[in-house]
Amino acid sequence: MDKLGILRASRESRIGTYLMKTDPFPGKGLALKHLEHQGVCVVSRLLHADGKTVTFESRETTSVETVIWAMGYQEQTHWIAIQEGKDARGHVLYQRGISPVPGLYLIVRNWQWTRGSALLTGVGDDAFYLTKHLLHQLGRDTTSSEATKDTIEVL
Repeated sequence: MDKLGILRASRESRIGTYLMKTDPFPGKGLALKHLEHQGVCVVSRLLHADGKTVTFESRETTSVETVIWAMGYQEQTHWIAIQEGKDARGHVLYQRGISPVPGLYLIVRNWQWTRGSALLTGVGDDAFYLTKHLLHQLGRDTTSSEATKDTIEVL
């Protein structure tokens, strides 16, 4: 798929439009335990946000500046009460991972931008795009030759 360019086909291309309708992906056997073993801090479900303070189902609270919502392969957003960020069917609205709700971003969405968006081989392109967008929002220069996939650090 990589050699044929299918992983880089955007959702707006002819092949992308076709594949979005017929593709059997994603695979099975995906679990949060695998992420935890890789060092990802998996927290309980987000219950409430008040300003910059969020509360999780475990009752743990923390302060946040930006939320990047990695929802995976299934649309399970029925419990998110941000109506201005959802369509008539209740799905979260976004363009290339950028929500119309300030500070809310999404990543690892099936067909977020390309066929590879939900795969390890393609999510990096989406992460790079969002990183450049976030750095621009923070007033950081992303036009220099240093703003490449290999040099951007997320602080």
